[in-house]
Amino acid sequence: MVSYLLFHMFTYAKVNFNLPFLFTRAVILCAIIGLTLFVYWDVQNHQFLNFDDNMYVSSNIHVKNGFSLENVRWAFTFTDVSYWQPLPLLSHMLDSQLFGLKPGPHLLVNLAMHIFNSLLLFLIIAKMTGAPIKAALVALLFAIHPLNVESVAWLAERKTVLSTLFFLAAVFIYIHYTKQKRKWMYASILCLYTLGLMTKPPILTFPVLLLLLDYWPLKRFGKSAADPSDRTDASATPANRFISFCKSDTGRIILEKAPFFVLSALSLFITMVSVVHQHMVVNQAIVPVYLRIYNLIVSIIHYLRMMAWPVELSIFYPFPRTIVLTDLALALSLVAFITVAAFMTRRKRPWLITGWRPDTGGALAGYRQSFHVYAHDRPLYHGDLGMRRAAAGPLLPLPEIRFVHSDAGLFRFPHQGPE
Repeated sequence: MVSYLLFHMFTYAKVNFNLPFLFTRAVILCAIIGLTLFVYWDVQNHQFLNFDDNMYVSSNIHVKNGFSLENVRWAFTFTDVSYWQPLPLLSHMLDSQLFGLKPGPHLLVNLAMHIFNSLLLFLIIAKMTGAPIKAALVALLFAIHPLNVESVAWLAERKTVLSTLFFLAAVFIYIHYTKQKRKWMYASILCLYTLGLMTKPPILTFPVLLLLLDYWPLKRFGKSAADPSDRTDASATPANRFISFCKSDTGRIILEKAPFFVLSALSLFITMVSVVHQHMVVNQAIVPVYLRIYNLIVSIIHYLRMMAWPVELSIFYPFPRTIVLTDLALALSLVAFITVAAFMTRRKRPWLITGWRPDTGGALAGYRQSFHVYAHDRPLYHGDLGMRRAAAGPLLPLPEIRFVHSDAGLFRFPHQGPE
């Protein structure tokens, strides 16, 4: 409702008062920042929780004492806290160095990162779609959605907001890289992605996201498919075909993601070693494979429902003990229907196949079972960004305020959708 009202306020102001581009841009940024601060400002009065906050900060001798060579070395080892995640631990150390053990300032840092994430999401969608007001609506939905409260107001989830910050910053630079092809930009994306993996490994699907963005809205595959140089001789040998493909625009688009896939594989290996080292994986004697697969499927319904109707939220949800066939059938039918519909309408509605992922960002946690839970909300902080991209798609046909084409600054909103 708030987003709807803001959309019409901005539209009315632009049409009736002819507000300049820079002023409208400032209003959007201030609206995102102001509304997020209004919703979350009370976190400064919160206290440490006795669920993980003590393990990460309040009772952690290495973090409480701030920076030292020994503590930094400890953060980069397989600690007794959780899986390998050195950067969140260093972030908590810095907070302890600056603020001591006052929880308020620690949580305000979480809030500051969340605001930056919301602004980055706005910049990314606006840049890709050329629809700044609608991008603002999606960013506001991300900023104040109840599912994201856990990641912001729970200090132990610093790793979630921080990894998403690296993740979105990498996507933002990637959008500019596809136009300018600067080597320093590519190196920056690799660096940010590495930092994100060192913060929270579940962002390892990043290279897949880049390929999806290349499909829509960047439309890099469509441009390369029209290039005659991409066509290979049907009589050529398989080796020559492969070489020709690698030299084509499509091949280069795919091959440029290879270092990111290597980083993802390396992060997955390190994470699995650290999880096994800490005995965090629930063995199959406790949770058999068939229950994990069932949980993976039915939890998709849970996550979709929570995104649409976020009520009765919990820090985690009990794991199912038995298989309910009606729930399984409903989940399979819904996933199959959405997946088929997304594929069949990919030309008219490319935003749907780009944004829809059957795991919805969090359901895979139901199979991995590092903990004995059915589902939890925090994976959706960055996991449902794809769904928000999909949500931005239906907005594009709506009337939009169009700004004068400008190359100034980071904001460049073309008249005709994505470049």
